[in-house]
Amino acid sequence: MENKTCPVCHKVMYPKEVKGIHIDICDQHGVFLDKGELQHLADEFKKEGFGQGFSSSLRTLWRTDV
Repeated sequence: MENKTCPVCHKVMYPKEVKGIHIDICDQHGVFLDKGELQHLADEFKKEGFGQGFSSSLRTLWRTDV
């Protein structure tokens, strides 16, 4: 998978898999989703119960290799 660049600062973003989708994260500007990915995440959160699904996904977004 090719790393994308941030549409704001043009630095290379790092990919992270969450709930079966690959999202792109810029250290300065946050998370960028492709078309349909937000709906996919919302559907997955509903399956788990919003609070639990959302908090577990936030933990996976926290970059541990910095």
